[in-house]
This record gives sequence, structure tokens and C-alpha cells, in this order.
Amino acid sequence: MQKRKELKILLKIFWKLEAIGVNDNPEVDDDEVTLQQFQNSVKIKEGRYVVKWPWKENNPDLPSNYMPCMARLTATLKRLKEQPDLLQKYDDIRKEQLQKGIIEPVNDMDQHSGIVHYLPHHPVITPNKATTEVRIVYNASAKARRGAKSLNDCLYRGPLLLPDLCGMLMQFRT
Repeated sequence: MQKRKELKILLKIFWKLEAIGVNDNPEVDDDEVTLQQFQNSVKIKEGRYVVKWPWKENNPDLPSNYMPCMARLTATLKRLKEQPDLLQKYDDIRKEQLQKGIIEPVNDMDQHSGIVHYLPHHPVITPNKATTEVRIVYNASAKARRGAKSLNDCLYRGPLLLPDLCGMLMQFRT
């Protein structure tokens, strides 16, 4: 029984060493701040829940990333034009997202006030899946330029909803 406890402790230390740089700092708990911001800003508008972005600071230094997004869009379209059926599916998904209000068009870039930041996107293609052969992934970690902040850098992450994988593996192995 004692050996089993020692093994469990050694495994715990081993997994902690393997996760260096992956684990969050236990002294910093932004989850409460994020949940409080969420509770203070949640509203129902036109039958939908609307919340404010969970900014880490009031006026974040988040530059416009219009040019890198346009470059990525051009490259994505160039790749998709080689496979017209995938391009059509991609376009259909974008139209559906626009119709549902998930995304919105930028009609006049000069009429925006405050932070103007775009989400670059690209397709993830899984031909062996019948339900979602093509899905769109938005990259909030993309930076406008080297050294600039990304959207993810300026927003609180929020609470983790997935279980700790290392902990689950240790429990399974013991």
C-alpha cells in the first residue's frame, strides 16, 4: 500500500514536470473576474443573449489587422479555387453565418470608432466526415505584426470547462 502511495506521488511530480509552461499560474485567478464581467453585462436583445467582450483592460493596445487578414483571405481563396466544390461549401457556410448574425460585413472601414480588429479565418477540411467536411476556423491568436498583441492576448480566457487531462490519465493509470 505504501509503495502505491509513493508511486502516485512520483507520477504526480512527473506529470507536473511534463506540464511546465502549460499549466496556468495558480496565484492568478481571472475566472472570477471574467464571470463577474459576464454576469454584469449579459442581456437579451432580439431573442439572443448578448454579452460584452471580457477585456483585460479598458483601452487595450490592439492594432488594426486589416492587411494581414486580407493577405490570408487571398491565400485561402487561391487554395480553394483549385477545388470548386470546397469553395462552394466554404461560401455556403459564410453565407449561413452572415444570415444567422454570427459574422457581419464591413461596409465602410472609416465609419468605425473604437477598436477595429478582424478575425482571420481558414477552412479545416476533413473529407472522411459526412457531417462537416469543411468547417471554418477563426484565429483570434493571429497578430497584426511581430510584437503586437492578438485578440486573445487582450481578452480574459474565462473558466476552463474541460477536465484536467494529466489528472485524468493519472487516475486511469492508478
